[in-house]
Amino acid sequence: MTPPNLNANEIIGIIKKIPMFKGLNNDQMYKIFRICHIKKINKDEILCNAGDESKHVFILISGFLQATFVDGSKLSRISPLWTVGEMGVFSGEKRSATVIADSDCLLLEINSDLLFQVFNMDPVIGKTVAININKYLSHKLRTNQAIIEELKVFCPEKVYAEIIARVTKLFG
Repeated sequence: MTPPNLNANEIIGIIKKIPMFKGLNNDQMYKIFRICHIKKINKDEILCNAGDESKHVFILISGFLQATFVDGSKLSRISPLWTVGEMGVFSGEKRSATVIADSDCLLLEINSDLLFQVFNMDPVIGKTVAININKYLSHKLRTNQAIIEELKVFCPEKVYAEIIARVTKLFG
């Protein structure tokens, strides 16, 4: 796959659409742009494996990715303008899923060391991104709690207990 000729303004336009960078001004977006690298992967190529060190955040520009649990079961399909790997980068934990290209993909790759250097040089960027990640995690936690409560109502007690045990095993 030949990467398209993306100029700085187009890449910054992509970064502006990413929720974790919401609220950054143009100068701050440019600082993020400067640490981005274009990465291409082919269909069926592995982007990252569960258990790998979390050293990069990826922004999917085009194509589709598939995230799978360690046991091979499907977790989610990732569409363009979505991120991969930010939770591991910010938590310091290893990758929780294997991510494979469902098609030829074009991504922006951001090295975690460079990202944290930008945060140190411009703490407002770090604070803004941290707030955005916190909002995302809070929303995800509330959504998951609602799903768990719904399962409790609609599943027989034994099935509910099995689901909780499996989720607990998957996520430790």
